[in-house]
Amino acid sequence: MSSRESPITRAFWEQELGKKGTLYEEFRAVQEVRGVQSWRALDGMVVLGDPDGVVVSGGRRCLDGEDVVVIQTKATPLNPYVFGQALLSKDLIRQRWAPRSIRSILLCTSDDPELRPVISEFPR
Repeated sequence: MSSRESPITRAFWEQELGKKGTLYEEFRAVQEVRGVQSWRALDGMVVLGDPDGVVVSGGRRCLDGEDVVVIQTKATPLNPYVFGQALLSKDLIRQRWAPRSIRSILLCTSDDPELRPVISEFPR
């Protein structure tokens, strides 16, 4: 995550989630398999059952049975690429673990009026 994106992710966690749970920055959702797949890190993963107010850089942990919030952050305006990341991040988690609940958050610096009608069809 870039130095411009980390403060946006942390501000959301602090202001909207009240620093509940542990924020894992650059959470490894997909491990690299040489020649088959590259690694994939999520900008933020909040595990609500973990200790409140803790930030962990990097890392990976089992998410089975946990209440989690996946955060994709881009210091750019809304675009199809970042929307796709946020939309598919939940699926990446569900392929590997069985969380009790999962919520996906997309954070970006501004809206896009052309994409807004499409995105509005998805739950908040």
